[in-house]
Amino acid sequence: MNFDNIESKYQFLLSRHQLTRKLDDLLENSIQSGFTIEKTLREAIDLLQQNMPKALIKTLTQDEKGRDLELGSHEGWPDQLELNELDKKAEGSIKQIKLDQGECLYRSFDMVDEHLGTTAVWIPNQSTISGSVVEGFLEDWVEVIDNYLAAKTLSRKKHKALTQISDALKHPILEYGIEAAVNIFSEFVEFDDLLLVCQSDDVLDRHTTCFRVYADGQHVLSSLSESDPEIISNVEQIAWNPTSQGLRTLGFKSEYWVKAPLLDALDKGLAGLVIVGSKNPINPLQEQLADRFADYLRQRVVDFSKEFEELSNTFPQKIVRRLLKEQDYAARYLSPRERNVAILFADLSGFTYVSEQILIQPEIIARLMHTWGYEVVQIIWESGGVFDKMVGDCVIALWGPPFYELNSEEACSACLAAAKKIRAYTNEMASSGVISELKDLQKPLGVSIGLNYAPLYIGHLGPGQDFTGFSSGMNNTARLQGLAGRDEILGMESFVQELGDDQNFGEKQKGKVKNVAQPIVYRKLLKKQ
Repeated sequence: MNFDNIESKYQFLLSRHQLTRKLDDLLENSIQSGFTIEKTLREAIDLLQQNMPKALIKTLTQDEKGRDLELGSHEGWPDQLELNELDKKAEGSIKQIKLDQGECLYRSFDMVDEHLGTTAVWIPNQSTISGSVVEGFLEDWVEVIDNYLAAKTLSRKKHKALTQISDALKHPILEYGIEAAVNIFSEFVEFDDLLLVCQSDDVLDRHTTCFRVYADGQHVLSSLSESDPEIISNVEQIAWNPTSQGLRTLGFKSEYWVKAPLLDALDKGLAGLVIVGSKNPINPLQEQLADRFADYLRQRVVDFSKEFEELSNTFPQKIVRRLLKEQDYAARYLSPRERNVAILFADLSGFTYVSEQILIQPEIIARLMHTWGYEVVQIIWESGGVFDKMVGDCVIALWGPPFYELNSEEACSACLAAAKKIRAYTNEMASSGVISELKDLQKPLGVSIGLNYAPLYIGHLGPGQDFTGFSSGMNNTARLQGLAGRDEILGMESFVQELGDDQNFGEKQKGKVKNVAQPIVYRKLLKKQ
């Protein structure tokens, strides 16, 4: 690059410096104002054009959505200089093409291991600016814009990766969602080793552990397929206290690591961990994606735990786990429908007397109801039943939902077995000492129970979308329970018939109940039962 004198060289260098400064100001304002890549590059091209009289400029790159974006001059641009063809040849340093009517200088935009586009300048023969001057301005311009486009590309990739990971984690089955998310993560982050462990707790403080292990680029372990408790325990121990030695036992060989913790719902404890390993240095995008992946996964685990907890208020753990492994489980199993169901109403006998004369204090009364209700619900769940609700001192339960795989005899048999256990537990409660204030009771606590087998319109119903059922059969079960004396188990005639157990029930009886035209027909479980 030759100059006639020192002054002209100084002016050239000053112009280059001013161009760089103006570009920096433009890009800073663009980022702060949220300008698009297209708007920003148009203004940047204008700044470059001011230093190149009669030269023509074209730029090819991608916009925020990864679509091709071509900007700059068209009129007067030589037909034989296709920008797409120049883009294929461009790499690193400035290149030159000479034609009869002028020359073209072009240079690529590049990020590490990725081509981002090309800018070309056409200098017609009639232009007063030399190719060497254009080369200097073009070099400075591309260097500044290169960094801007690299940042935008990283942002676009990060957004795309996180959007896809977030969508994958919305899968209703947590483990399948994690599997899909890891596969997407691997498309954007080239890792050699990966350990992912997350833990969700249910309402009984039992743990569900999900994990994925990739060693030397290969998938080697997964909670979806691994059932050996010793292996699962080993993975958990390594995750909660990761050391180089422990990771080596999983087959990891990476030299560089990034660790992203998953905090629990209160941001106080550790709910999981994502460890990404590579034989090459971890770049900023990989580190950022690992951190955000952990954040998204943490939120999904929190959501899953809430979902688990909500279902666990109604269904036993075995059923909850099965539901959460089913696609669209709410629509398939919990949406309202009419089904025949075994029904139980169990009410503490003499609760008013015990509350007002023995326990007296509200806190102790509440403790009695909590303890009794909790244990009764456990009995219901252990027998495969569903907890509908607790109204005052009365527990309501159902057998059949949500899968309706029991026949009528099986549903009624499970219902009766639970009723007997509820009665036995209630009778033993005072003497067990679990509520010390009951030790002076002259006779054990009692319970009155009504059983029925009837059609219900059942599912998520009402403003709270609780899982419950409605029908005259449900109402009549409540009325039947009201006819039962202390420690009596009464079964509707329909219940006894479906159970097929006439010999253990007494004779048919009729009971006149309020707001029902015909008396209800029921039978009492014999005392020996």
